[in-house]
Amino acid sequence: MNHGGSIEDKVTLLESEKSARDENLKRLIVFSVINLVFFFIELLVGFLSNSVAIVADALHVICDCFSFVLSIFGILQAKSSKRRRGFSYGNERFELVTAFLNSVLLCYLGLSLVYEGIENILKPHLLSHKGEMLFVAVCSFTMNMFGTFYIGHDHDHDHDDTGHKENMQSVIFHLLADLAGSLSVLVCIFLIKFFNINKADGFASVFLGFCIFAAVIPLFRSTFSILMQGLTHKQDEMRKAVLQQIKEMSDVVVVSSSHMWQLSASHIVASLHVRCHPDADYEICYDKISALCSAFVNELYLQIDIDM
Repeated sequence: MNHGGSIEDKVTLLESEKSARDENLKRLIVFSVINLVFFFIELLVGFLSNSVAIVADALHVICDCFSFVLSIFGILQAKSSKRRRGFSYGNERFELVTAFLNSVLLCYLGLSLVYEGIENILKPHLLSHKGEMLFVAVCSFTMNMFGTFYIGHDHDHDHDDTGHKENMQSVIFHLLADLAGSLSVLVCIFLIKFFNINKADGFASVFLGFCIFAAVIPLFRSTFSILMQGLTHKQDEMRKAVLQQIKEMSDVVVVSSSHMWQLSASHIVASLHVRCHPDADYEICYDKISALCSAFVNELYLQIDIDM
């Protein structure tokens, strides 16, 4: 059993999702090239000025490039109509996997920046080329502001494919973390240049790390839950309510097996094995159970056994 509206609605939705993927793919490729060029510029200035914050921000930029490549790969695989051997559900989860990998990468990056920042607070470095640092920080902030609006423009409203949304959300988290990072670098350079507070460099790195880590935890939890075949709290409550209603049906003896999981955040799959009394009507039981599950299950595999 599969719920989801008329054929025309499905075709329209698929066309909308394809258009959104194509547009986001183009924007990701363009911004990835811009990001890569800026990485080399920022890394050079960071080493010349001996700034941990700028080098950390540059490393974050190259991590972004890697994450964008992952997201691009996920989009290309999700677009592909070729089904890989052994993957009966096709490519639907590729973008979820890339979103999860991006969230893991961001968690690691956030913690490493906190570590580097603490080290620099304890043993601050003497910074040079402060004018060049300020110029790069302003350019970084401008580029990240542009990227946040360019990549993130209307991405929540373009489509209803939750796997793609999770993938693009991981990209947006990278960009927002970049924006917070470049802003913190800008503030720290201002404090160093005009007030000679050298420890501001380390504090900026710690602030950036915490921003990244805190922002990405919800994405990590949601993608991890889906990949582990889990349900959200709300979905689990609905599952318990539906199973209780099935058990209370007069024709039902027992629900001997029940499994429900997320194929994606908007696609719930359920497998039920129900035993019914000998005088129960198979078709009536099937229709009633299907109707109860249709409230939130998109794909139902139902086996009904009539006791003899």
